[in-house]
Amino acid sequence: MPVPFTKKLLFFFGILIIPLANSYAFQSNFSGKIIDKDTKEPIAGANIYFSGTTIGDASDADGSFLFEAPLQGRFNLIISFIGYKKIVLPILVKDKQNVYEEIEMEADIQQMQEIQVTSKDDRRWRKAYRDFKEFFLGRDEFAYFCEIKNPYSLDFEWNSKENIYTASSSEPLIIENKALGYQITVEIVDVFFNPRTNGGYYVILPRFEEIVSPDSLTMAVWNENRRKTYLGSSRHFFKSLVDGEMDNAGFSIVSGDSLIQPIEDQGLMELYYPNNWQFLTRNYTPFKIDSRTFKVGYDVEFDRKGRAKNRGTLSTVDLRGISDVILVDRYGEIYNPEYIQFFGKWESDRFARHLPLEYGLALKD
Repeated sequence: MPVPFTKKLLFFFGILIIPLANSYAFQSNFSGKIIDKDTKEPIAGANIYFSGTTIGDASDADGSFLFEAPLQGRFNLIISFIGYKKIVLPILVKDKQNVYEEIEMEADIQQMQEIQVTSKDDRRWRKAYRDFKEFFLGRDEFAYFCEIKNPYSLDFEWNSKENIYTASSSEPLIIENKALGYQITVEIVDVFFNPRTNGGYYVILPRFEEIVSPDSLTMAVWNENRRKTYLGSSRHFFKSLVDGEMDNAGFSIVSGDSLIQPIEDQGLMELYYPNNWQFLTRNYTPFKIDSRTFKVGYDVEFDRKGRAKNRGTLSTVDLRGISDVILVDRYGEIYNPEYIQFFGKWESDRFARHLPLEYGLALKD
């Protein structure tokens, strides 16, 4: 089973987040201490967080950390600090008290040697960076309000034969999103993109933190932008399937007679996923889709012939795997999302419109 990194496949672009198991009413406490593997000295300022969420902490001067997490299920706990190899702990959150006596971090000698500032006069780097921002953040007004605070930590390799850039970073990217009111720390795992098509692929480990609002008006704008970003998104759609509220949530399947139905037969799940079907049925809702390509619209207006008038709101979902079954968790995240690709509206929604995983659980349409 793949580790739940944030993934996006962007040749056609889709929000593809390898899923987490779910529940949000459960409250857990996490505590422990971060130390250097060789010296056994405490590490102050290490980031400890659940990937894709706002939930986490930074270690104190004595290396200790303590935070609460209203989560239950399968998540990635990330421990990172500049100059050390990041730690990814896939954990199943099921206990109220989760104590990690000592977590040892290993110094990353190669990373420390690679940290350098690239010249602002490097024209090739500047072009690659512009292309990267358009690919990763997007081209809309939300992308305009995003700032990468440490751009010169990025490095780009060019494959002229394939017309592909590969991006890496000597340290986590710090992105300030003033459209949604978040500062996001992004650990890059894997990124490549084609500047001509603005397509590509990325695997990241993001941590969201709320920006302190300067006034109530700004906070109101952020809340409204978050709400509008979530409503009609792919995550909203798939969550509405799990909740059995697709129609009430404002979604329509506009591609003829396409049907998406929940699977009640556990025997069928065992047939599709013989190795881990019990875990999957506990944490995901399975759906069978009778068409490998279907179109989804949000708040669609139809003409007299039943055709969508506001076609700009439509998204196409294309199943690329061998199975006609998709598994969705309570957040609206998909198991094995690399087998699903998006076109249309969801294709254009890039990281500038990305919200913490837990956002939609408390939102009222």
